[in-house]
Amino acid sequence: MAAISRLSPGAVLGGDFVIVSRIGSGAMGTVYLAEQKSTGRRRAVKVLNARFASDPKGRERFAREARLNAAVESDHVAEVISAGVDDETGVPWIAMELLEGEELADRVAKGAALTSDERIEVLEQLGHGLGAAHRAGLVHRDLKPENVFLAKPRRAGVAFTVKLLDFGLAKLVSIHDQTGTFIGVGAPMWVAPEQGQAKAAITPATDVWAFALVAFWLLTGKYYWKGASDDGSLIELVREIGAGVTSSASARAAELGVATKLPRGFDAWFARCTSSDPTKRFADAEEATVALVAALREKAPAPRRAAVVALAAVVIIALIVALIVALIVALRK
Repeated sequence: MAAISRLSPGAVLGGDFVIVSRIGSGAMGTVYLAEQKSTGRRRAVKVLNARFASDPKGRERFAREARLNAAVESDHVAEVISAGVDDETGVPWIAMELLEGEELADRVAKGAALTSDERIEVLEQLGHGLGAAHRAGLVHRDLKPENVFLAKPRRAGVAFTVKLLDFGLAKLVSIHDQTGTFIGVGAPMWVAPEQGQAKAAITPATDVWAFALVAFWLLTGKYYWKGASDDGSLIELVREIGAGVTSSASARAAELGVATKLPRGFDAWFARCTSSDPTKRFADAEEATVALVAALREKAPAPRRAAVVALAAVVIIALIVALIVALIVALRK
């Protein structure tokens, strides 16, 4: 049974999803707009690359990853409706909620600036989704702005709902390819060092690394790695990543010409997230998010108690002196 790589309008997957039109495509597969016959709802159906269909183990892993993805309980992970391998075409597919909005990468690329509060909101919601997946036993492996979606909210009072896309699919691709290459799993400017080591353990701390780099990018508008800039080179980028994080977030932001200062406490948070030793990072995204939000929302410290007491004493003494002077003046009259 030969798998096909492109579906025509009217094709039916899983006996329930009627293809309407093609939405877009990427390295992992093609996304289609589909109508679910059983509910009448519009869905997004991702059809994975044909190479998965030719490997029974690949199909088995795909089904397992889809089930795990569906088990993640968070409003900030794209909901999986159904998944399978189509009997007629041999195409592995996954049906998800249809999202309206835009990728975070596109929003920033268009110059549509996010306010300071909105940037914090993005990171907090993203961390919630990532943390929920970690609790369910999933590691994303390919966290990047292109996989962060700002969806139109379904409730009042919020500007957007962050949705994390493609959970588990990067792991599936890496297992199937079995390349063990650094570039093969995730975009190079976001992947953690252990992703380039064939026998290294991939844990939630791997996503914590990428989470920190995404946070830096969102707060500064710049990639942390100089080699990832427009005038950089792949060789420079690979050399930088191999050397690890050698400059603090604030120092690197200044080197890149960022005028706005990073929040106090961000440097320490970023340094812990990007330790070359995964065991020294935050254990998972939930722990990292709690610390990040605390750093981003940190207000100016209240005056020290001793300073307050000293100021109060000066005021009281001044008042007493003023009263004495007033009494002396009154008596002389």
